[in-house]
Amino acid sequence: MASAANYTEIVFAKQATDVVFELMVTVEDPLADPSISDEARFTTWLSITVSNPSDRRLALHYIGYSGWVHDYEAENGSAPDRRAQDDVLLLPDGTPLLFYRAITNLVPFPEYREFVEPRSQATFTYHFDLGRYPDVLRFDATRSVYRYALGAGIPFREVEWFHHVLVQVMILGVPTDYEETTPLFYLATLPIIDREVGFELG
Repeated sequence: MASAANYTEIVFAKQATDVVFELMVTVEDPLADPSISDEARFTTWLSITVSNPSDRRLALHYIGYSGWVHDYEAENGSAPDRRAQDDVLLLPDGTPLLFYRAITNLVPFPEYREFVEPRSQATFTYHFDLGRYPDVLRFDATRSVYRYALGAGIPFREVEWFHHVLVQVMILGVPTDYEETTPLFYLATLPIIDREVGFELG
């Protein structure tokens, strides 16, 4: 039967594990076209640093990412068709801002390969790309936002994005021989640590 010490260690790992996110969006165009050619690519760079103060070994289990670009064009009435697709972010003063969901990606780890050893930390880097193919509609909409921003005097590096990242970290070696009265849902979620930044718009 799983011991109280095991349970205490697992609870400590769930509560004390810290995840720090760093995000950056770049625009790369091999044709060096300031208006963004069909060969360009929008990329979100994600860095995840997991600090593990526990005596348990951890592994990345799942990463979910969504990125929205601030749709200045639709806000100013220049893209009425896209306005209906945009999500709204309300500022503290009630001002609504429109954001277009440009990039969505899921990274499951059916076989663990990214580990965080006990009492250590590790950093993992991923990138999520948006090219014109195969996602023509999202690419064209995002490019249109950037072109509008450039015409309004907003440099590409200052175009605003809103990010939501959900990371699931698995506590390895969690005992399964708890009391028969322990709910199955609790046993299934016991080894999972959820950490996120941002939230889902829409």
